[in-house]
Amino acid sequence: MGLSLWGQSPESKKRPNILFIVSEDNGPEIGCYGTPIKTPHLDKLAAEGTLFRNAYVPQAGCSQSRAAFLTGLYPHQNGQIGLATWKYAMYSGKIKNVVKTLGKAGYRTGLIGKLHINPKSAFPFDFKAIPSANFSRQNMVSYVENAAKFIKQSGQPFYLQVNYPDAH
Repeated sequence: MGLSLWGQSPESKKRPNILFIVSEDNGPEIGCYGTPIKTPHLDKLAAEGTLFRNAYVPQAGCSQSRAAFLTGLYPHQNGQIGLATWKYAMYSGKIKNVVKTLGKAGYRTGLIGKLHINPKSAFPFDFKAIPSANFSRQNMVSYVENAAKFIKQSGQPFYLQVNYPDAH
C-alpha cells in the first residue's frame, strides 16, 4: 500500500482518488477471485482498481491489522498489539499514518464504519459516518449513501475508507 499511496510524484498534475474498502473476515467468495458467485459490481470495481490476490494480516485481530495498514508498521512497532475494545493503544498518536499524510497533501479524508484503533485522535479524518458499526448492524444502503455524500462533497482528491463489519 505504501507504494501505491506515495508513488505519485509531487509534480503529478492529477492525483488519484483512493477508495479503500475493508470487508472484515471476508473470504474470496466473490466473482473476481474465480468463484461461480455472481458479484458484477465488485468484479467491475476489482477490474478497474487494485485487487489483492496475496494479502496477509500482521496479526489476527482487527485493531492490530487496521493500525498496521494505516501506519505501515507492524503492531509491535506501532503499539496497537491488542484490540482497541480492550484499551490497547498505539505507542503515540504522533506516528505517521495514511490519514495525516494524505491530509497534508491536500486530500479530503473520510471514514465510514468503525476505526477501532486507539488513540482515535491519531487519525484526523475530515468526514466520519457510522462509527459504531462494530456493535450495531446497519443497513448496507447507509454505507453507500454516506460514501456518495462524501464523494459529492469532495472538491479535491480524496481518500475514503469504507469498513463493512457484517462479515465480522
